[in-house]
Amino acid sequence: MLNEEISSAVHPDDSTKAPFWINRNFALLAIGQVISNIGDFVYTMTLLVWVFSMTKSAAAVSGVLLAESIPMFVLGRWRVCLWIAGIGVLLCWFLIV
Repeated sequence: MLNEEISSAVHPDDSTKAPFWINRNFALLAIGQVISNIGDFVYTMTLLVWVFSMTKSAAAVSGVLLAESIPMFVLGRWRVCLWIAGIGVLLCWFLIV
């Protein structure tokens, strides 16, 4: 008897599950992530096209990709974000003073 109650609590009936798009918070999160990914892609492609149009060099484009990727691999994504935020704060402080 107890095992059946635990099993029904852990694995609820599939017919009672609502689709993910009915949960408004999850739908907003998913849509926001899609928009963010599209923005990241457009930024990267625009940067690479701009560097190539300015230099006409595939090596320069590769250098931009390396400069963008190596810190993420070496330090990790969150540490890079913290460093960039710190540098931004310092730059703003120097511009104000």
